[in-house]
Amino acid sequence: GIVLISLPVAIVGSKFQQAYKDFEQQEGVHHRDEKHKFAQGGAVASASEFHRPEQVELINTIKGKLRKLEEDHRLHYLARNQVPALLEMFDHLDRVDDRLAVLRERDFALDMCMRKEFAMIARGYTKQVLEQSSAT
Repeated sequence: GIVLISLPVAIVGSKFQQAYKDFEQQEGVHHRDEKHKFAQGGAVASASEFHRPEQVELINTIKGKLRKLEEDHRLHYLARNQVPALLEMFDHLDRVDDRLAVLRERDFALDMCMRKEFAMIARGYTKQVLEQSSAT
């Protein structure tokens, strides 16, 4: 009985771990690229570039399979009772991701505003220095 309960959880858990590991690797590469772009004076990616359709598709696929498992009466009832908790976890992740997207958009907008203002200040300072040096 215990093997039947742990098998679906182990499979779902291992798939989730693999997907998360892939996500972390992709995020690390993306973050390094952004730091390099910023160091070279380039623009930082917009917040919409952080969403990866393949990850959303993977999560939706997993959720669909979990819903099928929930209805599968061949599955042991204790294992089937764990499926709603996993679905709730994915729903929570969706809500957190939506909130994070909003915060990234705001952060991006503030970053662009700060860059523009800093450039204006730098130009004003350069102009003032040039005027002072030509006056002397």
